Amino acid sequence: MAAHSKLVFSKFLSDSDIKKRLAVPSAIQRSLPPFNGGPALIFQFLHGTRFWPILYSIRTKGYNKPVFS
Repeated sequence: MAAHSKLVFSKFLSDSDIKKRLAVPSAIQRSLPPFNGGPALIFQFLHGTRFWPILYSIRTKGYNKPVFS
């Protein structure tokens, strides 16, 4: 599988982004695959020679904002 990259958003990281979960702009949802009725998606990000599973979900409490954790 060929790896490719695309800048979807950028932001200054907050303490919460670093230590708990990365809150991302809602506008990036149109750049990512749909949930298809499920609560979350798992992306495999390649860093160096290792793949890292990153959970992409929508917060269920408070504002429904997408997060990576």
